[in-house]
Amino acid sequence: ESLAPDASAGPGLLLPAVEATCSGALLQGPSAAWPGVGLLLATLIASLRPYGDLPFGYADAAEHVAEAPLLLRAELPPWCSPAFAQALGARLSAGLAARSADAAENPLSVLCACYGLELLAAVCSTLLRRQQFAGGAAAARSSALHEIRRAARSADDALDAVAVAVARGGSFSRLCLEDSRRAEGALHSIVARGPLDGVLAILTVQKALDEDGGDGLLQPLARRVVRCLAAAEDHQAILVALGPRGLYRLLDLLSCFGDALPPTPAALRFCLHLLRATLPLASLPHLDRMALPPPAAAFRAAAQTVLRAFGALGQGGATPPPELHGDFQSLQTVAVALRFIGTLPAGDLGSMTAGPEAS
Repeated sequence: ESLAPDASAGPGLLLPAVEATCSGALLQGPSAAWPGVGLLLATLIASLRPYGDLPFGYADAAEHVAEAPLLLRAELPPWCSPAFAQALGARLSAGLAARSADAAENPLSVLCACYGLELLAAVCSTLLRRQQFAGGAAAARSSALHEIRRAARSADDALDAVAVAVARGGSFSRLCLEDSRRAEGALHSIVARGPLDGVLAILTVQKALDEDGGDGLLQPLARRVVRCLAAAEDHQAILVALGPRGLYRLLDLLSCFGDALPPTPAALRFCLHLLRATLPLASLPHLDRMALPPPAAAFRAAAQTVLRAFGALGQGGATPPPELHGDFQSLQTVAVALRFIGTLPAGDLGSMTAGPEAS
């Protein structure tokens, strides 16, 4: 209720709480507002997901056409606006920039920004989907898209800070998951989101805005983040920072910006880790309730990134380094592929052996 424009408390009640948690400005530290702020942000994210979740580029998006009537009929929450999104993004960036030395060591401040980034992405994607289905005058639509782009770029500094913190490795991602469980618990032992999910959600929105009449100015940030994650020394820490939706979003970005991966053995090793990470998706309970594509789509996307990264190492007739054989063995790549195919229903095998994926 406090987010409603006519509320006596004003729509800014949430924003100072988020900024104070990110900056560590609370007298008792970020933990004084957690898990309350995290649970509130998660609730707001979930409330928008039925209206504005963007489709995955490598999966069949036909089912999203059915969203059009819902998007046009539904009355969006009054706080779902470009102005709120821009204010949220500015608060996130300001909060992380103002962190004290103690707060910088506390993963809670960054985790709060992760939740805030995911809420920002949910608002922007909802507004974008409404514009995609609504039609109307070209000038009005262009103005609306401009405001959404401004909102999507308002938290670029926070996005960079979160990506760097995760790529640095160590125990950061695991500590974030423990704090996330405090806010949301776990469904069948699966944590709903990871610290990177918000970053990848924002990048997905920016990619969609570029595809919808954009000027391409949003792409360099996505490419930089892809290179940053691939160059991380601890790829396992990257995987720990991904929830199921985050893994799907990362594969979606790699299917578009895979050329941003450097032609190095480390980049290929990163792709092999992602391929292995798709295996548990086949046994994830209630995957359909998460509105995620079937696991076969994620596996195909991950396999394509492996093939692209391997091909980059062999460009110009160069022979890939012999130590790559050890990477394929240590990450059990062939065994993972066979186990994944073994989990598929018989009817799904046709899609795995048809088209360019077969080669």
